[in-house]
Amino acid sequence: MRRRRGPQPRRRRPPLGPRAMDHGPRKRLRRAHHLLEIGDHASAATIFEQLARGAHDRGRLHHAPNLYLQAARANILAGNTEQGKELIILGLGILVDGKRWPQLHRLGNRVVYELGQLGQPDMATEFEKWLTKTLPADHLDKPQQQATARRRQMPLKCPFCGGVLRPDEVEMLDTETGECPYCGSAIRKE
Repeated sequence: MRRRRGPQPRRRRPPLGPRAMDHGPRKRLRRAHHLLEIGDHASAATIFEQLARGAHDRGRLHHAPNLYLQAARANILAGNTEQGKELIILGLGILVDGKRWPQLHRLGNRVVYELGQLGQPDMATEFEKWLTKTLPADHLDKPQQQATARRRQMPLKCPFCGGVLRPDEVEMLDTETGECPYCGSAIRKE
């Protein structure tokens, strides 16, 4: 005869944002971020790319660009520069197709900077020229720029997927809560 234990404490579930990722993909995303941190770039690249393609196929175009760019970064770190370049084109292409100019400006400039840091100056110059040609003249979103100061109080990493949170890439849901650009979980200010 088995004895039943008393009520068990509930697991902490992430607050769901309007575009939150399901538990299974979020768990794989956490693993990919961890693999990237410990230097297993090839394995991280595979997971990021699978998640990006899955999000893209399901029409979750809010998260797909960030996931493609993480897959590209991991591929470049693993020595697969051509695959990385193709993934950058896919990720930034989603933003162009959706006419998401402020996000394209921010992520495109981050790509150019990181390519330079990763020892790919020719590719950085190529994407910098592409950005200049692609972005319309009025691409800056002024309310988005003013909201950056509020975002600075966000944690450095998403507590649910482990993704690095950059203040200018966190979309604010209200004055105290932002949305993770990778998994969509609602994150409260610290």
